[in-house]
Amino acid sequence: MRFVRLFAIATLLLAVLSVTALGDQITFSFVSVAGNFRDVRANAGGFTAGAGLNVLVTDSTTGMSLPLRGLVTMTSGEATSYAVSSGLVTGTFEAGGRNSLTIIDPLEILGGAIADGSHLLATANGGTGAFAGVFTVSFVEPAVLAEFGLGHVDPRGSFAWTFGQNLTATTRDQTLTAVGGGGTVTITATPIPEVSTLALAGTSLLMGLAYFRRRSS
Repeated sequence: MRFVRLFAIATLLLAVLSVTALGDQITFSFVSVAGNFRDVRANAGGFTAGAGLNVLVTDSTTGMSLPLRGLVTMTSGEATSYAVSSGLVTGTFEAGGRNSLTIIDPLEILGGAIADGSHLLATANGGTGAFAGVFTVSFVEPAVLAEFGLGHVDPRGSFAWTFGQNLTATTRDQTLTAVGGGGTVTITATPIPEVSTLALAGTSLLMGLAYFRRRSS
């Protein structure tokens, strides 16, 4: 009887594990547009960057990468803190609005809203810097997910944008302008279970439930 009980428990665990898949991290990688265009701007009014040129989308689980074009843009809300001191520029920013982070080519590939707390750290003049934070995913092109066999998307994503050749204006708002280098946008999506896997999970679940029903009758 103990063996039968263990078998039933194992059957139920198999059913649960069969339908619960770990998420894959999907990363969109982009670079600055060609040339020496100053496409990054930050001050107390907010942070804006773009358009960067997306070049790849990569599945972290399989290591599979696919070429994917698109223009990446980011726009935060106003700064909750913004300071230029000792050759450094630092800032923390409020949430951006709907589609404050997008990848478009020419239709929307990915869209989302930058959350509170995105952060800027850069050298004041001539150096490099980065802007990073999290965002709420509102849309991902289904065809992109299908390339990796993925379905449901976790609404929590992250991003990073690097830049260089920083210049800080001596105006009252001490605006930072810079040339974009590149960056990433990362989301998590869940693999779509195969039909055979779902069938196995369903059969296992029914077997386990039938056993417990007989035991309780």
